Amino acid sequence: MFKNIVIAVLAACCIFLVLNQRMERVAWGEGEISPAEYGGLAALRDIFPPDEYRDRVLPLLRGAFQDGKISRDRLAALGTELKELGARTLSVLEKERAQDKFVRAWNDALSGAKEGAESFSESFSRQLGEAMRELGETWNDMTGKNAPQAPSSSTQDGVML
Repeated sequence: MFKNIVIAVLAACCIFLVLNQRMERVAWGEGEISPAEYGGLAALRDIFPPDEYRDRVLPLLRGAFQDGKISRDRLAALGTELKELGARTLSVLEKERAQDKFVRAWNDALSGAKEGAESFSESFSRQLGEAMRELGETWNDMTGKNAPQAPSSSTQDGVML
């Protein structure tokens, strides 16, 4: 008799476990998709050409929305309807966007400007140093530090005073 009770309890536990898992799967499938998944649905506009998106994809999306939301099961059904979505997504991801070209051109321009500024700085510093040296020599010549010495007595028209 004790064995029969244990077998009945184990069988009830197994049945409860199976039913619980089934109810969790159903609840998960009926649950709303995440915000990231909604963002992925919005990105479908970039993957499909406008005519195909409007004629083929948009009606599928409208059918998947019920009560203003999409469940995971309806999202899975949408995925089976859009069979070539993986290949199209890969081609879109590999294609260079206009923003990428702009950023690359901007970075190239900045690095060129930085190199140009560095070479300008070196050239300007060298030229400024040369100009200051010449100015110093001219100043010394004007102040008489390097000027030839005049005779100690003054002469006026060959006459000594």
